Amino acid sequence: MVLFLTTATVLNKITNMKTKISIPAIALAAMLLFVGTLANAQDIKPKTLTITTDNFDKTIEKGVVLVDFWATWCRPCVAQGPVIEFLADSLDGKVIIGKVDTDKNKALGQRFDIRYIPTTIIFVDGVAVDKASGFQSKEVLLQRLKPYLK
Repeated sequence: MVLFLTTATVLNKITNMKTKISIPAIALAAMLLFVGTLANAQDIKPKTLTITTDNFDKTIEKGVVLVDFWATWCRPCVAQGPVIEFLADSLDGKVIIGKVDTDKNKALGQRFDIRYIPTTIIFVDGVAVDKASGFQSKEVLLQRLKPYLK
């Protein structure tokens, strides 16, 4: 939809300039630009770990770990995603940051009594030391992490 609206906007501006460019040519150029952007995005390796029931205990056993419990259908969870990614990039080497999809890992949601999402839990050497539900800004998350950073 965004691609179509962008193409229509470009076409409107070009048409007003009395330039003859076909709609398919503009649409093709926009799609190629979009696909090129996706290809470049795949080269970037996210620093946020995907945590599952299988790797959870190993992931939290040493150091400071921030775990985001979320689901794909949850709007606040989706909004929380970029904040989590930002923290993973900016705190790389200081904190392990991971995400647990509660729909795919129901046992972890039950184990930590996750009643609302998003919920973030901070673990230090395998022990849960801080838990909060709802959207958290990067400033709030940094403030929560601060006492556990060396």
